[in-house]
Amino acid sequence: MKRLVVLSGRIGAGKTELAVNLERRYRATIVKSREIIAALKPTAKDSRDALQEGGERLDESTDGRWLADALAAKNFPDDAFVVVDAVRILSQVEAIRDRFGRIVTHIHLTAPTDVLASRYHARPRKFREFETYAEASANPTEAQVESLRDYCDALIDTSRSTNNDVLVRAAARIGLYQLVSGASVDVVVGGEYGSEGKGNVASYLAP
Repeated sequence: MKRLVVLSGRIGAGKTELAVNLERRYRATIVKSREIIAALKPTAKDSRDALQEGGERLDESTDGRWLADALAAKNFPDDAFVVVDAVRILSQVEAIRDRFGRIVTHIHLTAPTDVLASRYHARPRKFREFETYAEASANPTEAQVESLRDYCDALIDTSRSTNNDVLVRAAARIGLYQLVSGASVDVVVGGEYGSEGKGNVASYLAP
């Protein structure tokens, strides 16, 4: 495996959209933790609460290693680019880093709660969901997902970015853009009123 990206974020943060865009643009292979849980715990596939409970039981019995174990068992080719949608606790991330090393990039997506709730109620239902976003977020594991922002390689606020903006930022952090040879000019444009980080970006690009 050449690259392994793990996504985290609360329900509605945009994880699946980013995974799908990485698949379309860069031919990434998507691994859904939901599908792994359903395979290991068949009764967990019918509803979100059952899915949450099934994931928690796997975390308890393996100390979060079940996801890393499932990824290793898939025997991806050496040039594979894999995106995991998604991790929910720190021990899952640590187990994946321990197993796969420096090829791992952890991207955390975030947005204000009101934005997440609006997305939750607007999106199509793939299985039985909770009636409200508050109910979906009340699960203890889901309630602490936002803490993963403190351990990620890249933090992206999807409420302040288009889907393409999120893709570009993620791709840059993953290292999907190669440096061009010869002279080039990059223009950094501020989209707000100032202090957006133009100087930081210019310093990053300068070498």
